[in-house]
Amino acid sequence: MGRLATASVLALSLTACPLIAGNALAPSPPGDGGWGAGADGDAVLVRGSSREISARSASTSATPAEYRRAADTFCGTNDTAPTTTWCVEGVDSGPVIRFCPDGTQADFPLYRRTQQPDGSWSGWQRLSDGGENCDQTQTPIILSAEDFQRLPLEPSPITVQPPHGWTLVNIETIVSTQPTPQTLTTTVLETPITVVATPTTYTWDFGDGTPPLVTTDPGLPWPHHTLAHTYPTTGQYPITLTTTWTGTYQTTPTGPWLTIDGHATTTATTEPLDVLEARTHLVDSY
Repeated sequence: MGRLATASVLALSLTACPLIAGNALAPSPPGDGGWGAGADGDAVLVRGSSREISARSASTSATPAEYRRAADTFCGTNDTAPTTTWCVEGVDSGPVIRFCPDGTQADFPLYRRTQQPDGSWSGWQRLSDGGENCDQTQTPIILSAEDFQRLPLEPSPITVQPPHGWTLVNIETIVSTQPTPQTLTTTVLETPITVVATPTTYTWDFGDGTPPLVTTDPGLPWPHHTLAHTYPTTGQYPITLTTTWTGTYQTTPTGPWLTIDGHATTTATTEPLDVLEARTHLVDSY
């Protein structure tokens, strides 16, 4: 295949960028959101943000990210793309062009990098081996733990009994929460992804310097309660609950549910709880 023919094939798709894997581009950082494309010689780079939408609160946030399709430079036994049957090496050390079983050109491998809090950019992370357009059942996007942690999960609610903002020393103070999963959506590279986050571990810090209580039990209210703490001294103590979430995600409404390799955490804290001492005294009988 000649160089001109190769360029013509690549021009058919914005996602088919003739880049050599491992050679990072140096584009200017993306803007505040939206999608766009920039040209750098023969390369085409998709720029945009991972837009995160809470299905429950409809709040949004943007994570600066850039995506690119970069060609491999080999065409043989090391070619691991499972949805391609044959490929042609480009002229003058150009990119490898893979083909689907039906003879159409396959996508190049997909890469992503994100902007860090200090303004710098991470290295390019390989998200797929390409060929998503060959087999629609293959997951085109890998939702990483970092992506999961950026989702706007709502903290688990805290229930305290007695419920009036005070309790007594040497008496059980009962706590519990709701183990309700959360469903959210996020869009990466214009691909909608449904995420289900499930609480798995609860860490209770009762604010009085005692070791935190770590449990998989969300607790129950009185009189069937399973979680409680006894304060030995009076004072004002906020209660903090840190919930650890695991996640699964789906890239198409009928696609398989995949497990996120990592977890996210949320934290909720109550107003300071007044811990009082009850004193007894004699009163006149009636």
